[in-house]
Parts: sequence; structure tokens; C-alpha cells
Amino acid sequence: MPKTCFRKNSDSPIRSGAAPAYPVDAVRVPGQTAAQVSQRSGGVWDVNIASVASATASSATTGDDDQQGATAIPFNPQGGAVAYTLDKDLVVYWRQQEGLPGSVDLITHKTDANGRGTFMLVVTPGEDLQPITEGRDYIFVLDISGSMRGKFATLADGVSRALQKMSGNDRFRIVLFNSGARELTPGYVAATAESVQRYSDKVAAVQPTSGTNLFGGIELGLKSIDPDRSSAVVLVTDGVANVGETVQRKFIELIEKKDIRLFTFIMGNSANRPLLEAVSKASNGFAMSISNSDDIVGQLLAATSKMTHQALHGVELKIDGIKTADLTPKQIGSLYRGQQLVAFGHYWGDGEAEITLNAKISGDKKQYRSRFNFPATATTNPEIERLWAYATIEQMVGEMEDFGEKADLKQAVTDLGKGFSLVTDYTSMVVVRDEVFAQRGIQRINQARRQQEVAAQQQRKAQAPVQRRVDNSQPMFSGSRADRQG
Repeated sequence: MPKTCFRKNSDSPIRSGAAPAYPVDAVRVPGQTAAQVSQRSGGVWDVNIASVASATASSATTGDDDQQGATAIPFNPQGGAVAYTLDKDLVVYWRQQEGLPGSVDLITHKTDANGRGTFMLVVTPGEDLQPITEGRDYIFVLDISGSMRGKFATLADGVSRALQKMSGNDRFRIVLFNSGARELTPGYVAATAESVQRYSDKVAAVQPTSGTNLFGGIELGLKSIDPDRSSAVVLVTDGVANVGETVQRKFIELIEKKDIRLFTFIMGNSANRPLLEAVSKASNGFAMSISNSDDIVGQLLAATSKMTHQALHGVELKIDGIKTADLTPKQIGSLYRGQQLVAFGHYWGDGEAEITLNAKISGDKKQYRSRFNFPATATTNPEIERLWAYATIEQMVGEMEDFGEKADLKQAVTDLGKGFSLVTDYTSMVVVRDEVFAQRGIQRINQARRQQEVAAQQQRKAQAPVQRRVDNSQPMFSGSRADRQG
């Protein structure tokens, strides 16, 4: 199931239309017994959470969806004054209907027909990635440092269930790291029922302690890779590398020595996300944040499912027929079965454009094409401008973390942060009373932008869900989209 994660410091009650364009079959909110999930028409769902007062909150341990326990917020069926403060992440999982087509969706914002517009392009490939029938190798690299206490039992259960999903032709290794790194398995182990049970028990018996030698864990995990078999490393950590090598470039050089996918799952808020995301991207894998209350089991299964089918590698996106610039991401890398490509950029003018997606599947070149229009004006989604800025800042910050700080990139990040009111490594958010802004001559750029965004959100809320698909007349893909879980 894909997920939406509402982070802390948001207000509620929370209401989320889970599918603005495509019907949704099921919705669940792990760890929230007070959540009311209801389906409206056309595959649109409402998720509501509320409580009468913080004093009524009680602590409870839920079922399989939340192995760690959670704070349950009672729902007030009588209505009335309600208040709900998020003191941890709220995660909503949703599953789309089967048989939906592969598609290209376009959302734009452009107030002046003669000016610059911003776009978000979402490419959802059709199902043409074939199953991998030969045996696969999985290397689990698990953080057992002291900060994993209270989380490791859930992680161990996730590993056990992921191992149980393997076929008899698969093999696995388990590497543990804290201040040092060691291998729990004696090399590769066949995924038989007996070995799965044996090493699941061994993982469950581990007691987290000491520091975090992340480099040592990855380095040991990359040893003994068999070039004749499809291999993947599943890394789970919640910490900052504080023992051994800590320079980001050294991690990237290490991972680039092997043709292997690194799937990283980041637990908690203290981890060095830029480092982990950069290393994962360098391997054509991916990094995903996991909340303590999240369904870690499901995410580990999602990672191992990426090895069950072929993938699109060396993906390139090209737009012709209309002037575009400032595209992000600059380098796409790989797309796995069920994964989407989300690209942002600017455009000028309007009219028909040709979109080409080039990639390779098992070394064979593949090309997908479509043609559709970019509008002269569009005003219902002004948030796209800040999403572009945020994605661009992330890309530039990542480049500096890989290759060192550069004056031009630092200035560009600063300018975008100030222009779009975004907190970065070089910009901060100042919170003062309204009169202080006037006294100090501080421009209220964000105030006008937020008013525009709120007005657009209210307008969209009053409307029915809008279909954003633009490749109807010339579909880019012939088949249905894949189930993300594989």
C-alpha cells in the first residue's frame, strides 16, 4: 500500500481525500484506534481523528498494524469542541483499485499567459516489467546501536516476515552493526523454512547497544557479492554515523564499486537523511523514512518486492515542443515495478508538447512517447511553485553534500529559501507578532503566498475530484499500472 505521512506540528481535525484523481479500494491508519475511515463516492475516502480533550487520551497497544503500541485518541461521536495535537507522525496507507491504466498526469500553475509557469509531471508506468525467475540474494544490514532500543523488536519481526516471503531459490545474509560490524549468518544461507526460523530467532535475540559505525556495516554487507545473481542490500538504521568513516563522498565511492541496489529505511528523526538518501541514489536504489509508529513490516516487504521483477534503469525524460527549464530531478536513475516518476520544472508559452521516456530493461533500450497540451494559464494549484522550489533546494543541497559547498549553489539555495519562505541550511524562519514585521520593515512575502494557496485549497475542496491525466489521446503505456507491493 502506498502511504501518506502527516508530520508532527500539524493541526487537526484531519481530513484527507485520499484519491484526488484515481479511485481507492482501501484505507487504513495503523496505530490510531480513534480514526474514523469512511468511503464517499468515486473511490474518495475521509479520514477523521479527534478527541474531546487531551486528558481523555489513553495509552493502548494495538494489533498487527502497530507492533510498538501507540497513544489512542478516543473519538467524540457527539461532535462538539474537539482538539487533536500531533505529537508523533500520523501515517495513512491507501490502495488503489486494480486495473488502473499506466498514465501521465500533469498539474500546472501559471497566472500570466505571457509569463513563466510551473509544472509537476507524474509518470506512472504500465506493467511491462517481467518477473525475475532465477534465485535472488538479499543482504540485510541492521543497525543494532543503542538508539535502536524500543524499536528493534518491531524491526526483527519485519525481517522475519520478509525472510518468510522468499522463495526456495533465494539466499540471504544478515549483517549487524553498532560500533563495529559482524555477520550473523555464515555467508549466504538458503531461504529454507528451517534457516528462516533459525535466523529470525537469532535476530530477535539481539540486544542493541553502543555507537553507529554505518560505513563498517555497509562495507561488510557489500562483501562476497555474487555477480551472477540479482542482489540487493536492505539497510535499516535510525542513527547518525558517529564511529569510523563519516565523510559522505567515501560512502558513495564505496557503493559505486558494486553493481547492487541499496534500499534504505530510515527510522526516527535523528538519522543523517541526506547521507543515506545520497548513498541509496548512487546505487540506483531508494531511501524511505519510517516512523516509529509506521508499519515497518510492510515497508520491508515492499523493498524485497523490488527484486521480484525487472526495473527501468538509466531513465531519461525529454520534453520537446514547448520551452522548459529548471527540471528536477536532473538525474532520475531507476524506476522499479509500481514506482512513479515525479518531475518538476518551469515552462513558457502553451500548446502541444512531446514527452519521451527513455530507459533500459535488462540492457535492452525502451522508449515511451506521448503528446499533450500545456495550458496558457492555470490557477488552482499555486502550491506547485513551492514544491518545485523545495525539490530544487534538495537537489542542490545534495550536490554540495556529495562534492563540497560551492558559493554559487549556497547563494542559489539561500535565494530560493528566502523567495519561497522555506527553511534550509542557510535560511531560518522568524516568528514574531504582526506589528514587529512592520517595525522592522520585513516583507510579508509568505503571507500573500499563503493567502493565495489557502484560497485555492478552499476552491478545490468544494469541487469533485479532478482527473489530471493528460495522455488519454496518446497513451504513453499500453498496460495497467502495477501493484506497488509487487
